[in-house]
Amino acid sequence: MNTNISVGAVLSRAFDIYGKRLGLLIGMAAIVYIPAVILRTILSSEAGLIGGLIATVIQFVAAALYTGSVVRVVQAEDSGSEPGSIGEIFSSIQDRIWPLIWVGIIGGIAILFGFILFIIPGLILVTIWAVFQPVIVVEKVSFASLGRSRELVKGNGWNVFGVIVCVFAILFAISILAGLIGGLFGGFVGVAIVEVILSILLVPIAGIVTTVLYFLLVAASAGSGSVAAPPAPPAPPAPPAAPAV
Repeated sequence: MNTNISVGAVLSRAFDIYGKRLGLLIGMAAIVYIPAVILRTILSSEAGLIGGLIATVIQFVAAALYTGSVVRVVQAEDSGSEPGSIGEIFSSIQDRIWPLIWVGIIGGIAILFGFILFIIPGLILVTIWAVFQPVIVVEKVSFASLGRSRELVKGNGWNVFGVIVCVFAILFAISILAGLIGGLFGGFVGVAIVEVILSILLVPIAGIVTTVLYFLLVAASAGSGSVAAPPAPPAPPAPPAAPAV
């Protein structure tokens, strides 16, 4: 069984990285999501159903690119190295974008059916597959990431579920508060502006928390599986000295 993971330790480490790398994270979010939002708006309003489908694909690609980039930033922090420039980070995950998309779609469909089936199965799948995205990027696997995530979460299910609930509650509360503030000061336009700003500020958090959780689970798994080396056997006694001649 894995060593227990503390919810407080995960959140503390995640927000520490968020504060340290805020400029980099916001820069990546702006580059990825602002063009995606603009294209999605244009295509959805001007090109009908086909435009809506293309906009959905663009959104999936943007989300996969950004998620993989956040994993790389946290991975660099975990190893004590610099993550590099935005261009270098984007380039390092090009081969991971497609696995992030299709595994995410398959997992999302399964979770949706799980929620339809009395909610509990969906919550279980959300928990055991909580770290499949970092697995895809770091360990360079695809569909096997779901099984690997389940393996890592085993023994820490309640703590992982607690992290998910805490992050959801934090993001939901901030979103509601920001929407109310935007509505008070600017009506519809104010709400729209606040939502864009909020998206850029909040979108890194889930990715950071997930990746921090992944590395802690990997470390806990390795620690629980390690066995201390047995003590070395005593040295044999020295042979008796030869008699003097």
